[in-house]
Amino acid sequence: GEITLTLPSTLILQVTGSLVQLAGITYQITRGLPRTNVISDLTRQRLQTLSANSRAAGIIYYQGALIKPLVYVPATNSYVWENACGSGSLAFSLVTGVRQVIQPSGQVLSYRINKNSFTVTATVKEV
Repeated sequence: GEITLTLPSTLILQVTGSLVQLAGITYQITRGLPRTNVISDLTRQRLQTLSANSRAAGIIYYQGALIKPLVYVPATNSYVWENACGSGSLAFSLVTGVRQVIQPSGQVLSYRINKNSFTVTATVKEV
């Protein structure tokens, strides 16, 4: 089956160019997928700068509708390549207009975004 979640658009604090600030996390949307999972010092510094006004920060790399999210959490000093990222998918969709977002896992998240709310739909799989 499918699962659908509707949330208020007030969770979207700001969208400016390739930057998206959501409640709790700030994202930079970057075209092109990295060739390696090694995180450079420059990328670490960028994530630290992005997290200055948030509890976390992420870079959403993309090619077409496929994303590869990297998330940094200052409280734990952790950098994680996510296999699925709902908030990052939303940020990507807000910047690019792509409404069918492919996660690194292959799962597709579908978004409907309007003035007062946004809705995400995903297929449920038994594991």
